[in-house]
Amino acid sequence: MDQIRIGQGLLIICCVFYLIWWGVAFHPNHGDSHTSGLEGILLLITAAFGLTGLVFNMLGIIKIPTERGNICGISRKAF
Repeated sequence: MDQIRIGQGLLIICCVFYLIWWGVAFHPNHGDSHTSGLEGILLLITAAFGLTGLVFNMLGIIKIPTERGNICGISRKAF
């Protein structure tokens, strides 16, 4: 469960960096390039946190014991 919490935290950080990138890249005084310079770096940081958070969540879900049920919540003992 700790790994899932870490993954969720990384996704929250991803959202924060995405909002920062959006504010910088689409500022009214900004040009048409949304992925170069500072904007590109912010977008890469966003992607890195997002993908890492996704991997942590998936690995955490895989580690959950099967006795607690599968993805749909039905345990094997029900059959």
